[in-house]
Amino acid sequence: MTETKSVFKTLSEIDVKDHIDKKGNFSYLSWPWAISEVMKRYPDTTYRVKKSENGDLYTGNNQSGFMVSTEVTIDGKTLEMWLPVMDMRNKSLMKPTTTDVNKAVMRCLVKNLAMFGLGLYIYAGEDLPDVEPEKITKEQANILDITIQNTEKVTGQPLLNWFTKQLGVAKISDLTEDNYKAAERFVNETLEKAKMKAEVKKEKEQTA
Repeated sequence: MTETKSVFKTLSEIDVKDHIDKKGNFSYLSWPWAISEVMKRYPDTTYRVKKSENGDLYTGNNQSGFMVSTEVTIDGKTLEMWLPVMDMRNKSLMKPTTTDVNKAVMRCLVKNLAMFGLGLYIYAGEDLPDVEPEKITKEQANILDITIQNTEKVTGQPLLNWFTKQLGVAKISDLTEDNYKAAERFVNETLEKAKMKAEVKKEKEQTA
């Protein structure tokens, strides 16, 4: 008789390493991919986003923060999961937007699927004490500032606020060592794109 694998064993054996994304301090799976992989194996899977008494997708307040919760049923077994609505530094948002809530819900859903085995090891470090990440050095901040200033010169537009928003920080010096490389790559790529656009525009003006 062939032994039937459990849901946990089946999902925990899926190789997820090529589908792990990182944003700020978050490591997470792409939610469309995660749901797709589960549905391929268990097409009767259902999930529910739990709502507050008011019908909101979250509970909480502006003092303590907000929480979202999901419920997943696979092969007749139901498990629940919850997740705070956080920024890229894992800090609770006291005034979340609908986009923040939506992202938290989908991340919570993926975390809920992890309870069934899919990519569970990604969350292995969650129970460790919080450690304040080390901020970038003054030299690193200066490098990013210079690149941003060069981009502003090329485009003729003030871009500092745009860059900090894209990088998820209030100011460049708030970036941490963990995300410095990604930030450096982002500002450099933005500068190169701006230069290319400027060149194309110049060529068009010369041939006009």
